[in-house]
Amino acid sequence: MPCSASRSGAASLGTAHSSLEIKQYLAGDRKVRQWVIMAAKELGLTTTTEGGSNLSMNLTLMQDGYPGLEHAMPIFPLFKNAAQLEAQN
Repeated sequence: MPCSASRSGAASLGTAHSSLEIKQYLAGDRKVRQWVIMAAKELGLTTTTEGGSNLSMNLTLMQDGYPGLEHAMPIFPLFKNAAQLEAQN
């Protein structure tokens, strides 16, 4: 269950700016990023994220359900399993 701060923060941002999308800028550790995506889904907001040129973070963001990464993957070529994960998201 996402913390109430994540949920209320996402709700107030979406309402204040009449937006249906929020961008997560490398906030906190993986647990915090999971709270953000969970709160956004509960509120019907689409999320995108800053990849930070960090392959491990990009892979966990995709596994956690973030539908968008705003920058290219930092390593190329990707192994087949990483390319399939990115294609599914």
